[in-house]
Amino acid sequence: MNTKTVKGVADALLVFVDVVDSSKYSSTLTYEDYARRLLYFQTAFKKLGRKYFPEVEDKALDFNVVDARGDEGIIFVTTREGDRDKLIFQAIEFIYHLKGILKFGTDGEEGEPQNKSPSKLGVGAGIHFGQVALTIENKEGHSLISGVEGFSINYAKRVESSSRDGRFSRIMLSLDASKYLQVKPIILSEIRAPMKGIADNVELYEVQSGLFDHLLLDSNDVYDQVLITKICELTTRPEMIDEPWVKAFIVSVLESLILMTDINHIKDDYIFFFLNSNSGAFGIAFRFSSFFLPSSINKSSLSFSSS
Repeated sequence: MNTKTVKGVADALLVFVDVVDSSKYSSTLTYEDYARRLLYFQTAFKKLGRKYFPEVEDKALDFNVVDARGDEGIIFVTTREGDRDKLIFQAIEFIYHLKGILKFGTDGEEGEPQNKSPSKLGVGAGIHFGQVALTIENKEGHSLISGVEGFSINYAKRVESSSRDGRFSRIMLSLDASKYLQVKPIILSEIRAPMKGIADNVELYEVQSGLFDHLLLDSNDVYDQVLITKICELTTRPEMIDEPWVKAFIVSVLESLILMTDINHIKDDYIFFFLNSNSGAFGIAFRFSSFFLPSSINKSSLSFSSS
C-alpha cells in the first residue's frame, strides 16, 4: 500500500506558463482548431521542457515536474545546490525557446509547417524561487519525493497572472527570483502589480531583453529546423519583427548556434567580427545567419546539437 506524508522543505524553482488570450480563441475558433492549438502547446512545452529540465536521477533526493494541461504548463524543480542563478536563467531561456517555437515553429502531427498564423499563439510566464514542502510517497519500501506543496506555488501562479500587463516579453519574475540574476546578461524592467489575495502593490520584474546563448537547439529536430529558418529570414527583413522580445531572441539563436558549431573558421570569423565591427549585435546576426539555414547545413555538413 502506498502512503503519502509531508516531510521536510526544499528550495525550488517554480514556473507557470499560460497561453495568452485563450478565452478569446476558444470563443472564436472551432472546437477542433482550438483543441489542435492546445495540443500543440502541450506537446511543445513537455518536449522542450524535458530538454532543459531532464528527469532527476535520484527521486529520493530530488524532484522535478514538467507538465502541461489545457492552456497551462508548469515546471517545478527542487535544488540542493547553490546554482540558483543558473537554474532561473535556464528557465528564462526555456521560455524564450518555447515562445519562438510557438511563434515560428510547426504544429502538424507529422511536423508539417503551420497552416495558420503561429503568431496568434502567445504565452505569458511567471517565475518564482522559494521554499516548498516535500510530499513523500512510500513505494515498496522506498521513500520517494512525489510532489511539492506550499504558498510559494500560489505566489508563482500570481506572478504569472501579472504577465498580461507586460510590455516586452511577458515573462515575469518575482523579486526573490530576480535577485539571483544580477550578474547575468539580462535586462529587467520593474513593474508594480496587484496580486489577488496577497497584496495590492507587489514589486515584480519583466524580462525586457537579454542574451540567451545556451538555447538547446538541435538541427535534427523539426521544430528547431523551421524555427531557425524563420529566424535567419528575419535577419534580412528586420521590419517584419512585430514583438519586442523577438529581436533579442534572434541574436540569441544565432549566438547559440555559433557556440555549438564544430566549424572552427565560423567561430573564428564570428569572434573577429564581434571584436572589430561597429554593426551591433543585430548586424553581426545578419552577417552570420546564412551559415545556419537548412540548405547551408545540408551542403556543408554543418551540424549542431545541445545533447
